[in-house]
This record gives sequence, structure tokens and C-alpha cells, in this order.
Amino acid sequence: MSLAVFGMRSVFSLPISLTANWVWRITQLRPSEQYISATRTAVLGLAVIPAWLLCALLSVSLRPWHHVAAHLAVLAVFGWIFAELSLIGMSTVPFTCSYLPGKVHVQVLFWSFMVLLVVFSLASSEVEMPALNNPLQYTSIIIVLIITAVGLYAFNRHRAKSAVIYFEELPPELITSLGLVSGPISMVSSRAGTNAPSKLM
Repeated sequence: MSLAVFGMRSVFSLPISLTANWVWRITQLRPSEQYISATRTAVLGLAVIPAWLLCALLSVSLRPWHHVAAHLAVLAVFGWIFAELSLIGMSTVPFTCSYLPGKVHVQVLFWSFMVLLVVFSLASSEVEMPALNNPLQYTSIIIVLIITAVGLYAFNRHRAKSAVIYFEELPPELITSLGLVSGPISMVSSRAGTNAPSKLM
């Protein structure tokens, strides 16, 4: 599910429908909050729900049923958290923003994400497996996850109210200093100014 969500987030930044860029610019009649909310719906519908349904289908033959249902509930909340995390810092309409090539190192990010995914999966399984047989521990885990998801949702919703939709990725403006000292330059200029009249005379 995490691969599906963040993979979808990476795909959203590609300019697949760049020709529709100008259409969104001249027809943005609604606040930015609704555009970001539509992006959240797209992430949930195209990444979270299909991954959750696939896990549910693969869990049909597993027993006992209450363990399967408990795991699917945890997975659904995790999907919500992943979706909210993918929206942090995103203020574009999917597939409509220009893209600067070479900005993202795909291979480095992919393998780094895979290593973190393995570590996270092993750690979460060690916490979840005992909780499936302990209702109190399972309830506390669900409550913590739901509070985290609601907090991320509130943060994204508050940020979306003041967000500005952008359509062009521009390179950062870098101002490079030559490191020249102003002292000698001013002395040379003052000497040149004092000598100029004498040469003319």
C-alpha cells in the first residue's frame, strides 16, 4: 500500500496532461482547498482502496476471521495516513505541472524507500501480531493511528486554505558572490577620482 500511494504521488508530478495547464490557470474559480481535496480523493481511490481490496482478497483463506478483520482495519487507517503524508507539500493539479528533469534521483529514492519499507514492516509486525490477541493493546494502537491520521488531515486541510496552486517548476534562483572586498575597490576609485583633474590640467 505504501508503494502504491507514494508511487501514485510520484506519477502525479509528471506532466502527462501539460496541454491542460492553461485551462486550469484561467478557470480556477474555486479555492485551492477543493483542488487538494480532489487530489486526496484520487490517491484514496487509485492507490489505497485497490491495495486494501487486494489484501482483503488474499486474506480470504486465512483464519481466524477476527484477526483478518483486525489487520484490515489497521491497514485501512495506515492507508489514510499514507495518503495524508503524500499530500504534504503538494500544491499542484496532478499531471498538469511542468517537470524539471534530473531533479529527482529515482533509483536512489526507490532503494532507500525499499530498505525503510522492510525495516518498517518488520517493526510493525512485531507490534501488531501480539496486539491481535490482546484487545486492550489493539484498541490503543487503533486509537493512536486514528489520532495520527486525523492530525495529518487537519494539518493538510489548514495548509490547503492558504495554498497557492502552481503550474510551473522553476529552477531555484542562486545568487553567487565573487567574494570581493569593498575596501581596496573604494580606495582605487577614490585615487582615480583625485588624479583625474590633475591629468586634465
